[in-house]
Amino acid sequence: MLDKKELNEKIEAFVSFSKEEKLNKEKNKLKEVEDLLKKSFIDGSFSTGDYKYFINYIGLKNLENKVIETNNEVCIGALIDNIEGVNIQKLEDAVINMKNAFILFNFACITANTNKEKLENAIIEIKNAKNIYNFARYIKGANIEKLENAIIETKNARYIYLFAIDVKEVNV
Repeated sequence: MLDKKELNEKIEAFVSFSKEEKLNKEKNKLKEVEDLLKKSFIDGSFSTGDYKYFINYIGLKNLENKVIETNNEVCIGALIDNIEGVNIQKLEDAVINMKNAFILFNFACITANTNKEKLENAIIEIKNAKNIYNFARYIKGANIEKLENAIIETKNARYIYLFAIDVKEVNV
């Protein structure tokens, strides 16, 4: 009867591939990815519809995670607005977790398919007067009354004044 060490060695020998087999397997994977990328990209961007091959290969969840790792609100926004079936809430939360009012405002500007109220609340929570003002001024459908109260709480005279002058629907 084999002891534990011998059994593990036998299993390893049976299951393991030689170095050459492992290398060939990796080369085949690389070739497959290369072919996929050549098929999906034209002039450095996804060709119409062909991005689906790429997404099917790497998986949508993996793509979302890789884009989140970039910490780039523009990339995250592009994924939300251009790829069907992404987890918008997960991607929004990633941008909110950056805790940067300018990034949140920029994200709200560049994306069409996001929850603006959620982004608005995140900006209010950060208490950045400039971006509260910008959100009220430039984001369609912003809750002006809520943003007005938030900007007053910042006690930033410059942006309270600009808010009163520039933002329509404000109660002065």
